[in-house]
Amino acid sequence: MSEATRKTGKLVEYDAVKKWGWIEYDEDEDKVYLAPAEAEGLELEEECEVTFTIKMTGSTPQAVGVKLK
Repeated sequence: MSEATRKTGKLVEYDAVKKWGWIEYDEDEDKVYLAPAEAEGLELEEECEVTFTIKMTGSTPQAVGVKLK
């Protein structure tokens, strides 16, 4: 996966118990879904910066390959 396709965003909503949330990733404040499987093993909290790529799951954009910045 090319680093050029990675995006940087900020975790703006996060449920630490269920391990899912939303990442805001551009000036238009677009959001992408963070699924529990992608949060596995990461120490995440609201407002932390992450990098990721986007995969469409049905009509919902989903963050994949999520890493703490």
